[in-house]
Parts: sequence; structure tokens; C-alpha cells
Amino acid sequence: MRALFIVTPPGLEGPCVHEARTLGADDVREVVGGVECRGDPAAILRLNLGLRTGSRILLRLGEGRLADLGGLAASVDWRSFMRPSGTVAIEVAGGGSRPGALERQVREEVLRQVPAARFVSAEAEQSVHLRLSQGTLTLSLDTTGPHLHMRGYRQETGAAPLRENLAAGILLLAGYDGSQALVDPMCGSGTFLIEAATIALRRAPGSLRTFACEGWPSTPEGLGAQVRQELRALERSAPAPIVGSDRNAGALGVARRNATRAEVFDSITLGRVDVADAAPPPGPRGILVANPPYGKRLGEARELGSLYRGFGERLRSAFGGWTVAILVADPALGAALRLREPRAIPLRNGGIPCTLLLAEI
Repeated sequence: MRALFIVTPPGLEGPCVHEARTLGADDVREVVGGVECRGDPAAILRLNLGLRTGSRILLRLGEGRLADLGGLAASVDWRSFMRPSGTVAIEVAGGGSRPGALERQVREEVLRQVPAARFVSAEAEQSVHLRLSQGTLTLSLDTTGPHLHMRGYRQETGAAPLRENLAAGILLLAGYDGSQALVDPMCGSGTFLIEAATIALRRAPGSLRTFACEGWPSTPEGLGAQVRQELRALERSAPAPIVGSDRNAGALGVARRNATRAEVFDSITLGRVDVADAAPPPGPRGILVANPPYGKRLGEARELGSLYRGFGERLRSAFGGWTVAILVADPALGAALRLREPRAIPLRNGGIPCTLLLAEI
């Protein structure tokens, strides 16, 4: 079993812990900046395929003092992680005035073991991470490749995109498990809807892409197909409606195309409806989720007060008994919704400090 660190967006560590345990990781615990756990090669691939909230998964190769770097690098069997002529990137964090010296020590050891390795600054097959913090040096290898939020379906975005893992985390924080009706009345390019559909279908969010660990020479042949088959066996039909609407026809077109690429279009209902006319689908009460425009993104906040007030009024008149999860960047705009005793969870969206408001209508 190997030590792993799941880099997680701030505020989503709790859902990520639950996900990691469900996906078969051992010794799972929340720490600053993410989640620590342990797993074998199958678990590493299962986590990459199945995590909805994580950003990337690092394999811990060693830890020690700065003076120990040469020994740490020499203790790693780099040939088990790199093709003979594969590309490699080395990222250094916290190296102070000496990042180049730290990188050079690792590079020399990699080349000693893999003489034809090619070092690049971006889009490498394998990425080595060095982090120096409070005198402790941690050497890691990225198991993921492009970050986990890059599911492969979102080739188009709207005016204010929401990262896929943040959208999934918001749904999980709201208690969504796919059995409830889900409504997004400001769906934009459809990220909430698509992430909700994969949850409802119990489909691995990474099923459309590959991962860096699949290129390791040490990864058992056929493991990728085996783990994917195991995860596919868990899938089901969506048991409840997933409904999205927007007043912008162009945004709805993007949402349709993204949902088609994600292979979930048949599980989603889309319509052109102004938020002032949003209505729940027939059947039991469910969860409404929304990422309304922020003043910092699409216009001045003072111009949005009436939108938020009207949205709050529509929630109270049409969505009684529903759970709502609304991401806001301006406390004054959040207050304009007039939600009753909302739970506030701090998050970040594209570097913007935000608050997720959870409430019952």
C-alpha cells in the first residue's frame, strides 16, 4: 500500500474523505489542503476515475530534510514510473532561492536511471513534485496528469464557468445523492446538471479520460480495463428528474453539447425559462442549486440586487419544502435572497472567495 495525498479545493475536504473511503482507500484522514490515504495500484486508479471533488492525487515517494534530497531521489525506482524516453516535468514549491538546485538533484538521479528521459516544462507524461515546508522536504509523483476537474466533456463554457469538481462538491454538500429531483434555474453551460447526472447514474466522473498512472511501466497490464469494468457495473438509470433552465439560448446550446459529450444528455431536461418563472418538476421535493452572477464577474453588484431579491421571492413562492444550495460572492447579495437561517460554507470559485448558502425553503 502506498501513501497518497489528494489535493482538494478548500471546503471540499469532508466530501472528499467520504468519497475516498467509498472508493476503497485505506487510512483516510482530512489534513490541511486535502486528504491523506493509502492504496494499491488498483485503488490509485479507482480514486482517479471515481473522485468527484479532488483536484489531483499525489503518490508520496519520500520525506526528509533538505540535505536528504539526494538520498530520497536515489531511493526511488524511477524506471517503474517512466518510459525509457518519456517526458518528465519537475515542479518545486517552497524552494526559496534554490529551486533550480533542488530540481537539478532530482533530474540527475532520474537521468541516471532513465538516461533517455526528456524534461519539459508542460504537458509531461509524468510530473515530479518537490515541496519544502518548515524544513521538511516532500517528494511526490503526480498520478493524475491534467487535473481531475478536467473530465473531458467541457470543451465549451459560458460567461462564468464553474469548475467541475467544485460543482460536484456543492451538490454533495447539499446532500444530493441522485435519488432527489435536482433543479438549476440558471444552468449556463450545464456543469451542475452534468455533475448531478453522473452522481445519479453512479458513473465514474473520470470515465472519459486516462491518467498518468496508467502510463507507469509498473502498472499491471489490464488493470485499467478491469477497474473501469468494476465501476461500470455500479451504474444505473437516473431515478429522479434533473432539470436545467436559462434565459440565454446560447448558453443552453452549450449545455446541450456538453451533456452530449458527457454522455448524460438523455438524463437531463433543458428549457429556456427566465429565473422569475422557474418551477419545480412534478413529484417529490428535491434540491435546487444555483450559481447566480457575481458583481465581480458579469456586472456591478449593485445592479444585481433586484435579481437576487426576485430570485428569493420565486424560491419562497414556488419551491416550498425544497433544499437550496446557492453560491454567492457578495454577502449583501446573499442577504437579498432572504433565506431562512442558511448554513454558510466558505469556498473559492476561480480564485474568488465565495460562500455556499444551504437552506430549507
